[in-house]
Amino acid sequence: MKYIIISSIMAISSIILFFALNKFKKTRIILISLIWASVCTFTVADYFFEKPLIIIVGDDKETVRVQTTYVEKGAKAEYHFQDVSQDIVKEGEVDTSVIGKYEIKYSITKDKKTAEKTRTVEVIDDVEPVITLKGEENVIASSLELYTEPGYEAIDNYDKELTDRVTTELVPEKENIYNKVYTVTDSSGNKASVIRKVEIKDIVPPIVSLNGTGVENVYQGGEYNDSWATASDDLDGDVSETITTSGNVDTSKVRNI
Repeated sequence: MKYIIISSIMAISSIILFFALNKFKKTRIILISLIWASVCTFTVADYFFEKPLIIIVGDDKETVRVQTTYVEKGAKAEYHFQDVSQDIVKEGEVDTSVIGKYEIKYSITKDKKTAEKTRTVEVIDDVEPVITLKGEENVIASSLELYTEPGYEAIDNYDKELTDRVTTELVPEKENIYNKVYTVTDSSGNKASVIRKVEIKDIVPPIVSLNGTGVENVYQGGEYNDSWATASDDLDGDVSETITTSGNVDTSKVRNI
């Protein structure tokens, strides 16, 4: 395109010069001749000293997700109105299994004149890790102190095992209801969070333990003395004083009670 414009200018200049030689004075003819010579000189010099032109196909800066396929679009080249793309030398590769920046260099040499262009490809990880809760998402515990963590695991598409990086926070929602928030961040800054709801509720009954063997013998007509029992609760501790009994032992008759 550039040479077409210059050629047009030269043609117009030639016409002007032709009329100038016939109508204008000598000094003006000399001035126009100088202009004509300058244009011709510029055109010839530009033609012989111009480097090949490289055109990158697509963007010169591209981004591709890690562990996917990068498609190289290549480049085109022109030299003196001719397509010389087949002479382009490409250097550099993109390893999409490793995060980082990669450069693809395109170069071509014609008549000892070299042109170069570079495409930058950045391999990134923009995928959040995945946290999987073990057990139920909604659990009930007698107290926060007696809450037992069912477990969890965290996996990332690039960093792989991230369970040891998981942090937890117990956030009150309302009375006796808590949200346990599990959070993890991978090496690229992608963050993931999940929530387990914990309800505090006394659901474990006290345990009553009989003193003695649980089987006692008493003579007919004798006096029965109860060995009694103890009771404990996971929250209230020793609650033996709250034990009540029902039933009587009639020692006047021989029988099992």
